[in-house]
Amino acid sequence: MDTNKIKKLECDVIVVGSGGSGSSAAQAVAEAGLNVIVISKDPLASSDTKICEGVMTVRKAGDDNDSEEELANNIKLAGGDLPDKKITEAFAKDSKAAYNRLREHGLRPSINKKRNTPKTLAIAMGGHNKSRSVGHKNSGLSFGHVNWDTIIKFKNIEYYEDCWFLDVVKNMSNEKIVGGIAYDASNGQLLSIKAKGVIIAAGGLSTLFFPKTDTMRGNTGDSYAVGIRAGAALVDMEQIQFLPFCLASPPSYEGLLAGEPATGSFLGVLRDKHNKVILDSVYLRTRAECSEAIMRAVADGRGSPNGGAFLDMTANKKAKRSGKFFMEYLKSALPSAYDNARQALGKEAGKAEVPWEVRPSAHYMMGGIKVDEFGRALSYNKDSNKTKKNKRFLCCRTSNGRIIWFK
Repeated sequence: MDTNKIKKLECDVIVVGSGGSGSSAAQAVAEAGLNVIVISKDPLASSDTKICEGVMTVRKAGDDNDSEEELANNIKLAGGDLPDKKITEAFAKDSKAAYNRLREHGLRPSINKKRNTPKTLAIAMGGHNKSRSVGHKNSGLSFGHVNWDTIIKFKNIEYYEDCWFLDVVKNMSNEKIVGGIAYDASNGQLLSIKAKGVIIAAGGLSTLFFPKTDTMRGNTGDSYAVGIRAGAALVDMEQIQFLPFCLASPPSYEGLLAGEPATGSFLGVLRDKHNKVILDSVYLRTRAECSEAIMRAVADGRGSPNGGAFLDMTANKKAKRSGKFFMEYLKSALPSAYDNARQALGKEAGKAEVPWEVRPSAHYMMGGIKVDEFGRALSYNKDSNKTKKNKRFLCCRTSNGRIIWFK
């Protein structure tokens, strides 16, 4: 190998990823007065955060009695037995402060003038039992701008775009991480980075399902391989979100979000190619239930021409009393998803005069490197079949900016 093509760098912390988690981690480290190098496979502001629907959980946005305990219990209820109690409690405690920091970097929600709080959506999203779902204009694009703004504002944050993090570098004597190796594709150059710690915030693996995915193409799961090689434990790797109502055609829109179960409103149903109802009351169903109904129809030979089913919302528009309000709801509930459907499926579909052909697409990865409530990576001890704190990673609880160094 030509060593002249290896660029040597040094910093306190390497942050892998520039999305919501990566930019927040970089900010937390930079505010502690440390030097950061951000490695981003995609251009800044082009992470999977950008493709989100722009809805965030903001405690007390719609209800003054929305306690930390209730939010934590709500998350645990929605996740069954999977959520870690300490992590859900940490999320509930820190989420409001974390949201306020996003606003400091340019996130602009609509404001409920009576309450002087961010305006919540008409329907609570994501299984919440309180009015705490806040939407934002330009959806995920507004979050992408926040990520970009967070990183470029700090003089002690250096960043590399179109750059692949290949692996961590360890001290052979004590197994402690002392840096990392990355490939700067823009310049065709390897980067040898000396650092005191590494934060992995590099997204999921949904590109493995391409074209049945709405995520960015950089989500190939390589960060999990880095974690495994470094001794980290992985958890819930089978837990991948599938959005049931994504576009099946045309190819340029394939995989993009068209709506959520709530989009179907009170009279929305799923139909097979024979116009038979395969699932009613979709607005009350989970993503998993809707996805399963669609794929069962496909497996039975009753799927739509492009391997999905038909979301029929026409009865909502025809309803005598509520029909005139339905279109306003459809356009405003998830505006970017509605725009996807209108542009891809045509004017009649945009007016809910005909059913929409939809099918499930892989969305966000819910598993990954196992951490504790402070974001500290855990390693797996095969002898005891238990996990323990992995002293090879530097991690931070980005919601309060506190840095935890492993000794």
